Amino acid sequence: MATSNTVGTSTDRANIVVTWILRIAGAALLVGMAYIHYHLYVTGYHLTAVGPAFIVNAVLGIIAAIAVLAMPYKMLGITAAASALLELGTFLALLISIYGSLFGYKESTSAPLLKTTYIVEIAGAIVLAVLAVMVIRRHGLWRWLPGR
Repeated sequence: MATSNTVGTSTDRANIVVTWILRIAGAALLVGMAYIHYHLYVTGYHLTAVGPAFIVNAVLGIIAAIAVLAMPYKMLGITAAASALLELGTFLALLISIYGSLFGYKESTSAPLLKTTYIVEIAGAIVLAVLAVMVIRRHGLWRWLPGR
């Protein structure tokens, strides 16, 4: 019996450590996404049709990063899932602007920070999705609702 408690305690500690590593990495990648969009906004994108979207993305990235770090564990699954969708949606908007047009704006494949943006947004979506799945599998998505 004592062995199973030790294993359970060890597993719980490992889950807590992994959860915090993913929280910190996910938050850092959200801040990275926010910084990229803010930096591009102030260095010229404020003059484009997509300029306001860059500021909105920067603000949402910071809010999401704070939420991923500060949210109580019972709400972490939905917070991480929403943050992963923010990263993924931002990446898809970039692809649309490169291969089509977004708000009448077409992005160039030689745009500043393009490769960095690819890496940050894809990595952010993956890390946050892994965090969301891990928490949701362990505690459920809707645990934060009253009465649960």
